[in-house]
Amino acid sequence: MRSSPKDADLRLMGVLHLLLQTCSVTRTAEILGVTQPTVSRSLAQLRKQLGDPLLVKSGNTMLLTRRAENMRVPLMEWLAHGRSLLTADTFVPAEAVREFRVASTDFGVLSVIRPKLRKLAEQAPNCTLTIESLSAASIRRLASADLDLVVTGFEPTGAVYARRLFTETLSCIMRRDHPLLDGAATPRLEEFVKWPQILVTIPELKVDRLGDALRSMGFQPRYVLRAEGFTLAPYLVTDSDAIATLPTSAANELALIHGLAVLAPPIPLSSFQYWLVWHERARNDAAVSWLSRLLIEDSRPSNAGAGESAMVPATASSAATARTAAAATRTAATVARRRAPRAAGAPRAPSPPAMEPPPPTAAS
Repeated sequence: MRSSPKDADLRLMGVLHLLLQTCSVTRTAEILGVTQPTVSRSLAQLRKQLGDPLLVKSGNTMLLTRRAENMRVPLMEWLAHGRSLLTADTFVPAEAVREFRVASTDFGVLSVIRPKLRKLAEQAPNCTLTIESLSAASIRRLASADLDLVVTGFEPTGAVYARRLFTETLSCIMRRDHPLLDGAATPRLEEFVKWPQILVTIPELKVDRLGDALRSMGFQPRYVLRAEGFTLAPYLVTDSDAIATLPTSAANELALIHGLAVLAPPIPLSSFQYWLVWHERARNDAAVSWLSRLLIEDSRPSNAGAGESAMVPATASSAATARTAAAATRTAATVARRRAPRAAGAPRAPSPPAMEPPPPTAAS
């Protein structure tokens, strides 16, 4: 009775491949290091399972049947593909053609990706980085393989691996002739809150470190504009009285380029970590591992120590929130003293012009 092809013993496919190449039972046995009767038994099994003689005698040689001839190339390709599935994943940057998909803010691109762009182009000339805006869905998109990496200033959660890159603080930028500038390195809080603010937002993420700290102390920030993108901020403050609060490294660089002033916030704001994040499913992806190492290499040291990459727990730590609340509490007494009337003749910053704030948004 003829066996169904689906019943074929996959272990015999390697023997069949050699028989189709050598057209010889003897030569196949020599290559495999087994006896000729062993190969003859394998050939008998293959003939039964495939329903074809495969090799027929012609004088002192053996010839392939039409069915066997048609199987030679497909079987060779199939075995090669099978071997590749069982071989460890490798990535040769100079030869690879790949698109890497990374989610990040524009600040993440400038601080993490930009310094490595030249090296990326030199080492992997046929690879491309596609950047999409960081959003609340970015970490979830790692799990579905829509993204390879996420660069974020938020502590990651879930079944992901993450590496701390550096610690960042916040600073304020404004035009150099802003009325709030009276020579002090840090503006007075009661004067600071009178001036319009620009809030840089991230899609679907409610993040407002300055506003949260002010509200915890009884102040309401005056947001004249909410916009996505840190690099927009200098253009928005150059010709206005608005103040923007940005990551300090971005504030310093953008202020240098655009001729702006940089000041420390009038209240303590907690620092935050910047992270490189990837999913468990990409942990053994040689290409993603290479790109991760490239971006991590020589990154600014974290005050907490970079350490080894580790699985992030399912719930994020609330340490940053606690630090902010503690700092706000410590500052409350100082603010109360600052609200006391000034001595006669003491200089006071002029009051800002009245400006209507925009309607609240989801990012507030």
